[in-house]
Amino acid sequence: MCLGVGVDRLGGARCERAAAEHGADFARAFCTPAELDACAASREARREQALRFAAKEALFKALALADRDGATWREAEVESVATSPPRLRLHGRLAALARSRGVRRVHLALTAAPGLAAAAVLLEGEPPESHPEETPR
Repeated sequence: MCLGVGVDRLGGARCERAAAEHGADFARAFCTPAELDACAASREARREQALRFAAKEALFKALALADRDGATWREAEVESVATSPPRLRLHGRLAALARSRGVRRVHLALTAAPGLAAAAVLLEGEPPESHPEETPR
């Protein structure tokens, strides 16, 4: 069962401005060490950073976590391997929040074009047991 869908798009200009304003701290604020290494190994490091940022924004939207509920950016990690689709791994508080909402699988789609990075996240699982609501009188 689909528990949530989130989509985010990030213009390259916005990412470039943030990177210019914050320097290396920009990526360190939301990327794990493994993600930083993957971005550094790419010929298009800024594009890779923008894709990761969009993926995490889409995840927070799918989970309906507007204020991130105490979770951090680096508790979500984008893993990309040339032989398989990209994956989002959740850690720490973010993983616990997802489990508490019944999330069993996180599906991720990424796309990029000149000046644009976009991500879509679909959450799959079963909603936790809920209490029947009283019928209004």
